[in-house]
Order: sequence, then structure tokens, then C-alpha cells
Amino acid sequence: MATHLEGSISAYGIVQKLVDQVDLQKGYGYLYTDNAEENALLDFNREKEQPVISKNTLALPVTNYTYDIYSIDGQGIGGTFRPYRGQISEVSDAKVVDQSASNSLGGELELGAGAHVGLNFRTTNSTSYTGKWETTVTPYLKEKTTGNAFDYEKVYFKNNSETTFDNEFVGFSASMGGSKPITLKLDETKSAVNVYRAKQITGIESNLTAGTPFNILQRTHREKRNQVVQKITKAEAKRFGLFPFININGQATFTAPNTVTPIAPGHHTAAFIVTDENGSRHIYGETVYNKTKKEVTFAVGSNAGLSAQKELVTYSEGDNTVKNGKGRTIITMALQHRLMHTLIF
Repeated sequence: MATHLEGSISAYGIVQKLVDQVDLQKGYGYLYTDNAEENALLDFNREKEQPVISKNTLALPVTNYTYDIYSIDGQGIGGTFRPYRGQISEVSDAKVVDQSASNSLGGELELGAGAHVGLNFRTTNSTSYTGKWETTVTPYLKEKTTGNAFDYEKVYFKNNSETTFDNEFVGFSASMGGSKPITLKLDETKSAVNVYRAKQITGIESNLTAGTPFNILQRTHREKRNQVVQKITKAEAKRFGLFPFININGQATFTAPNTVTPIAPGHHTAAFIVTDENGSRHIYGETVYNKTKKEVTFAVGSNAGLSAQKELVTYSEGDNTVKNGKGRTIITMALQHRLMHTLIF
């Protein structure tokens, strides 16, 4: 009777890690939407957003701009106002590229009568991205920079209680189907063409119209209003010599008009000038700043010290930084959140 010994060894390993631990993204608000790059964050939200959209989805989430609403208060003046854009534009999520590299290595060694050695290596690479849907309609939604009327305003402000008549309202609101939902027309290859179709409801039935070519949806002239609100950036204040009337970050510039506080970039708002129905001009020209803002969220681990009396937890050096692998840090750079009333004439 013959006997023999036989044994085997097998092993495998998987490694996962982040390519970048720090993600830097630019953010653009309502006023500067047209300047955003494809990987920038825009200021909008969606109502009842769904993670997956298919042909069985009954209603798409409603997209809304999250523009700022400003409150104004002063001698003989008050109320709220908000910005408006002179052209209908587009918004989208920032472009995100996901790269995946999966490598697996396996080995086998067996001794005995059926001795053998085996080695297996497998690699799989994939790249996917999400972002804006580029179609033939996209150029019509980009800000038109040439051929505009001399009184065209890309962005303007209007009091919420303004009672003036808008000459362009009827034609502007009726464009692209008015209040009816629309969809892009697709060709035989399922690619969008420069035609939209509006939903037409008749009784209990609904269908799509034949189709209408896209066009730029833009105001041709300045919208009339009784109260004029002008936003002045720091660069404009310096260019047009407004520093005798405007302070930056609480720094008086009457004696040193060419001195500018370094914290404020040129595109930051330095003042609002409001002209009311009586011709009085109010200047809100002193900014109140947040120099920097950090939102840090992280886990401290099971070895963290706990003070029950003070209800405080100790953490290790480096936990509250962007290098922390147990949480995240969001840093918001300098921004102004209030402007003080400095002059009326």
C-alpha cells in the first residue's frame, strides 16, 4: 500500500485607494453662471431628485436656481430685491470622472504526487463620467456676447414689489412653449436635434407638437423699473473713482483713495447703489467680511479621550486637516455677507 503527502497554498489580494485626497472645485453663483467651466459647481437645486431616470419615470425633477434675495433698509427706503438674467441659460452638475483600476493576483502551489504551480494575474481598467448633456441646442443656451443692444443687461436687479410694465414679458414667456413642458426631438440615432416639442393637452389626452426650432431666448432691451439697483465691484469702484464714497472691509479710503485691502479680489462686490423713484441715491459701501470658513467633519477613532464632565473629545494632530482619511474638510474662501449704509444724497 503506497502513501504520499499532498498540500496546497493559495492566496489573493485586493487594494483600493483614492487617487486624490484633495478635491478643489470652483463655484459660480447665479450672477456668474455663464463663466463656469464644465467641472465647476453651480448654484441650483432639484426638487424630488431621483438617482435613476428611465423610460418609466413619470416626472422629471424640477430644477430651480438658488439665487440670493437681498434685504435693503435705510432712510426712506426698504424692501427686498433679487437678481435676474437677461438670457435663459443652462445649469448642470459638475463633470465628474471616475477611473477604476482593478488588479488581482492569485497563486497556487501544490506538492505531492500531483505537484503543480499556478499563477494568475488579471487587470481591469474603466473610465466613466457624468456631466452636462452636450447637444446641438447647447450653443443656443450660452450667453450671447456680441450683437447685443446697447441697453442690454446680462444681469440686473429688481425690487420684488416693482409695479412697472414689462414690454417683453408676453413674447419672452411664450417662447419655447411658454409654461408647457418641452422635450428635445431625437433623430433615428437617438441624438438630439435643434428642435423642441411641447406637450399639448386636449381634454384627457396629451401629445407632442410637431416641433419648433430653437433660438436664443434673450431680452432685446433693458427692463424698465422705477428703482434702480446697481452692483459695484471693487475693480469698478477703482476704475471709476468711487473710492471716496466706498469703503472696503471697513477701511476708510477718504485719505488714501488708492489703498485697497488685499483680502478683496477685484470681482468681489464693493457696494450697492440704489436710486429710488424720487431721485435719492443710497450708497451701501462698507462691506462686512468672513475672511475664511472651515467645515470639518471627521471620526476620532476608538482611542480618543472623552471628558464626560466637559462633553469634549480629544483628537490627534492632523485629524482636523484636509489630509484626514476619516472625514472631510470644506473650506470657503473670503466672502462678504453684509453691506452697511454709508451715504445718501
